[in-house]
Amino acid sequence: MTEPLRPLVDAERWDKTATYLAVQEREARWWRDASLAYWMSVNDHSLPAGAAPPEHDLAWYKAQHFPYAPGHPE
Repeated sequence: MTEPLRPLVDAERWDKTATYLAVQEREARWWRDASLAYWMSVNDHSLPAGAAPPEHDLAWYKAQHFPYAPGHPE
């Protein structure tokens, strides 16, 4: 989708932006899955037909630890 724009952007900027977008996509998927796992546990509903289930169960998401996350008090 963005590939036709590549000749219009210098390589360094393109690579840096592609890296940031990859991180953003990975984190968006993680938050989507964690949120769905939580809300499915709270309301006891299943996902609509065709919707991808969370990659892990709620216990897995709750066990994650991010000591270097921005805003972490340590």
